Amino acid sequence: MSRAASAPAAAPAITPMTPGHVLLALLVVAIWGGNFVAVKIATATVPPLFLVALRFGVLFLILAPFLPWPRRSQLPLLAGIGLTLGVGHFGLMFVALSLGVDASTMSVAIQIEVPFAAVCAWAVLGEKLTARHIAGLVLGMIGVVLVAGDPKVLTQLDGLAVGLMAGGLWAYSNVQIKQLGRHGALSPQMLNAWLGPFCVGPLLILSFLFEDGQGDALASLDWATVVALAYILGGASLIAYGAWYFLLGRYSVGQVTIYMLLVPVCGVLAGVLLMGETVGMMEMAGGVLIVSGVAVVQLRRLPGPLRRLR
Repeated sequence: MSRAASAPAAAPAITPMTPGHVLLALLVVAIWGGNFVAVKIATATVPPLFLVALRFGVLFLILAPFLPWPRRSQLPLLAGIGLTLGVGHFGLMFVALSLGVDASTMSVAIQIEVPFAAVCAWAVLGEKLTARHIAGLVLGMIGVVLVAGDPKVLTQLDGLAVGLMAGGLWAYSNVQIKQLGRHGALSPQMLNAWLGPFCVGPLLILSFLFEDGQGDALASLDWATVVALAYILGGASLIAYGAWYFLLGRYSVGQVTIYMLLVPVCGVLAGVLLMGETVGMMEMAGGVLIVSGVAVVQLRRLPGPLRRLR
């Protein structure tokens, strides 16, 4: 065998992100950080499960006329994702914020979903669970304990527990989306749209069973709630997700997902600046550990030259 034939293949070149695309990534994480505040404001007026039903229902009405239908083989999987992601994750997260959890606290604590996702992928898909994953999960769980032990958060433990369950369901929904991809690719906007038919009905049933005042809430919307609803639908759902997957289509996963580490930073800043929330010392320490645990899991995906800089 010739030396040329036996030489290892050269690693693919890494395309540096342009300054404009870096700013776009920063805009996306800023929008997602502010979304915790928007949900907090909206759920003060609109019942949370009803609000999630509105989110998915309006997105379906806006997007579906311009998108192709999913394949028949994808429909059962979409139904499962609708229940896990739409009803479970979004429903519980909105309920948690309506129970009094600060937007800043939730934006930090829910990042435990990233190490959870690695564990779910190992358990269901057989993906390798490395010492890095385990270390990230341990750091994250210690951080959650510290956040929960902060004197301010001790009065919000019920909502924090609901929020952590929302994070766990988000983690499992990633496994379901991975399985969906085996039946053909679905664009982000198709996923945004076609979850609606499978989760709006259950959300409305749960809302009318356990909540009240839906009609009064819609009839008495104030400007702050209208702006929050527009932010949730237009900013966090349409603009941010569209821009995020635009970037994923042009750069490596590691180059893009590293910016997710800034979401809790933006969430805390938004909560402090827009809602006057405070951040306790134990909460700050726990937040550092949670974000460190996420970093341990996420940074493994950095391209080789960047990984060597760590």
